[in-house]
Amino acid sequence: MKSTIRIFCTAILALSFSSCGGGGGGGGGSGVRFIHASIDSPPASLATSVEGKTGSEVAKFGTSARRVSFDQGAQTLSAVRGATGRVLASTSIDFDPGSKTSLLFFGDRAALGLHAALLNDEPGEVPSGQVAVRVVHAVNGAGVINFTLGAGGAGTSGSASYGQGSEWLFIAPGVYRLAAVRAADQRAVFSGQKSFTAGSTYTVVLMGEVDYLVTAPDFAD
Repeated sequence: MKSTIRIFCTAILALSFSSCGGGGGGGGGSGVRFIHASIDSPPASLATSVEGKTGSEVAKFGTSARRVSFDQGAQTLSAVRGATGRVLASTSIDFDPGSKTSLLFFGDRAALGLHAALLNDEPGEVPSGQVAVRVVHAVNGAGVINFTLGAGGAGTSGSASYGQGSEWLFIAPGVYRLAAVRAADQRAVFSGQKSFTAGSTYTVVLMGEVDYLVTAPDFAD
């Protein structure tokens, strides 16, 4: 019975991603972008501990909410359940309103637990004619992933630990194939096509669960 339910849920999630195409949620401007990468968690939003300040719009698994800005200074940012406001995961930040940051909500509601991690969305100076890309690892069941971005027989590679992002990669705009494996045993985790356009910075988030469903939406700035 559990297997049947799991297959049914996989089909629903797959249809959802094929229909929406992409990560959603605008990334322009400064502030904090909320990325929902917890496969078994309900829709959630970003909230701050500063009294009287509203948070982000609600995001579901595989999507993001538009950036929001908060008061400067130390505070707690939380992923909260959209329907009830219950805190699901939290982290601390010394917020600079002029910065670009993402809060990654990941993990599961079982053995791994739910987590929130901050990602710096500023790659520094991007070489002329190139785009900045990084791969973030939020796949349950893999401690470290190795990945390649290939195009026309050439490409680049990197790695990321669970809940973290790779180094920023500077590549030519174009269409690439992203292939990721679990570092421990080289088990395939994901393979798919990604398109990168000049003038944008991309955060590609591998999310889901090994041997169940893994997707890789990208979030552009």
